[in-house]
Amino acid sequence: MEVVTRWARAAAAARSWHEAYDWQPADYRLADGRDPHEVARRLDALGESPHPDDVDRVVGNPSWTEVLKCDECGRENLPAVVRVGEEPAYDASYCYLCGMCLIHALNLLETT
Repeated sequence: MEVVTRWARAAAAARSWHEAYDWQPADYRLADGRDPHEVARRLDALGESPHPDDVDRVVGNPSWTEVLKCDECGRENLPAVVRVGEEPAYDASYCYLCGMCLIHALNLLETT
């Protein structure tokens, strides 16, 4: 399990970006024409605990820092969710739950 916040996602953004783009050839460009290796260098320069807004500016959108929606109730724009299950990967089994859904799950256990 892991708590996921904008700050946690921002702290992981450089590592995640490297995993996604380091294998690309030097002449590879993003859809907007930018060099992903230059974006990686700019993310690295933000340090280990970058402000999420700074990461958003470097990447060009908030997708690398946004908190994912709750997979149970579907609420979005939450300050935090908890990832339950395996580490995210192509064929991993996991979900994101908000605090209210976690409480609801505990209540279900208590009534069985």
